[in-house]
Amino acid sequence: MPKLYGIGIGPGDPELLTVKAQNILKRMDLIFAPQSYIDKDSRAESIIRGVISQDTEIRRLLFPMSRDKQVLNQFWRQAADQIAEALKIKAEAAFITLGDPLTYSTYIYLLYMLKEHYPHIQLETVPGITSYAATAAAANLPMVEGGECLAIFPVARNSHQRLKNVLQHFETTVLMKIGNNLTQVLEVLQELKLLDHALMVSQAGFTQQIMEVDLSRIKEESRGYLAVIIVKNPHKSES
Repeated sequence: MPKLYGIGIGPGDPELLTVKAQNILKRMDLIFAPQSYIDKDSRAESIIRGVISQDTEIRRLLFPMSRDKQVLNQFWRQAADQIAEALKIKAEAAFITLGDPLTYSTYIYLLYMLKEHYPHIQLETVPGITSYAATAAAANLPMVEGGECLAIFPVARNSHQRLKNVLQHFETTVLMKIGNNLTQVLEVLQELKLLDHALMVSQAGFTQQIMEVDLSRIKEESRGYLAVIIVKNPHKSES
């Protein structure tokens, strides 16, 4: 039975690859890597270069930065078709993805497609370190303790009112998928008097990593790309 490994390769630092991920990648003859129009060189591919054999084939699968579900379904199906076709020849292959493969990952939709259209392909998911875990570690910031609760909030997919509600009702909130909404996020934090209780890391785990503990200094909207903000609410609502 052909097999595909969905491998989370962490936030960017090759040293944050798990031992299991490294062991699987080292033996692969074929690895699929996601690629977007923005990320033309495939960040995921750059992370594993020092681990895999020079003879390992890497095939890039295009996933456009689009919110059109019909367009995305077309690309997800094409990716599943390409993987299934390759596994007619190869006994196994891997698909790599930043962070954890089951947390806001393209792999999730690929998983759905393969299960639906190619149920004969065996699937094994290998977890990876998330960008928010790397962000907290970089700042030595405890995420939650005791009975505290954690919220993970994708900014670009939600309203500002919902953002306010989440920030007010959780001790810790992780803001992801900030994109071009950084200015609005900072305004909400200012309104809720949480600006001094937040930190941001851009491109966590990469050599370009930037940490900002004083969010009032941030002026560039573009800093929201591949950024994570962790907010600790000292006056959380109990309601």
